[in-house]
Amino acid sequence: MGTLVLVLPLMTAPGLQAQSEPATVYNLTSNAPVTVTGNVTCSEKIERSADTAGELKFTNTSSLNIVSFEAVAILRCKGSSPFPINYHFDRLFFEARGLPSEESVSHFVPTADSQESRFDATAAPTPSHVDVEILFVQFEDGSTWGDSRVIGKLRVRRQKIESVLNRLASASDDQEFDSTLTAILSATPQDPVAYTTAYKIGMVRKNSGTESARASVRERLRVAGEREASGKF
Repeated sequence: MGTLVLVLPLMTAPGLQAQSEPATVYNLTSNAPVTVTGNVTCSEKIERSADTAGELKFTNTSSLNIVSFEAVAILRCKGSSPFPINYHFDRLFFEARGLPSEESVSHFVPTADSQESRFDATAAPTPSHVDVEILFVQFEDGSTWGDSRVIGKLRVRRQKIESVLNRLASASDDQEFDSTLTAILSATPQDPVAYTTAYKIGMVRKNSGTESARASVRERLRVAGEREASGKF
């Protein structure tokens, strides 16, 4: 089942939005086993900074289940500096939760940082567009496509995720689990990988309770452990 791609309305103060236009999405790696489409809108405000809204949809065009992929998108709103966006899709810690053949996953296009998206008087007046490059893909059987150097960074992120999960799994009771989770979420400086991992576990706790959250931690570690033991990942 594919994922519906939505174009989100931009929420700006009345009178601040000068004009908006769609940004054409270009897939720079046409030979990749993942295709990219989407609907992205650029909006130029009177103070001459760019806002964006929308999503990019990544579709598995191979015959194999995808466990992870890495992509980078360069958003270029008319008259503004390029804004890079990194996308990480990784399901090493989820059983049967990869990206099957012909199925899609959507990712939001974040609002560009106000400093990075400022009007650039030297920029060529080209139409707004998004250049997307698929850097790396890893399949369920452990085989890969793309830049093999990416696997090093991927493994570092996985080690950080596993470290957070092991820290939570070591809690002796629900109270210690809750306090550990809170400590990770409130840590400063904040590690984005650690925070995202803890946030997702926190959402399980919010929706289903601490017992379910602890069970989710154990299951993620079990799945990752089995895959790592196979020597393919």
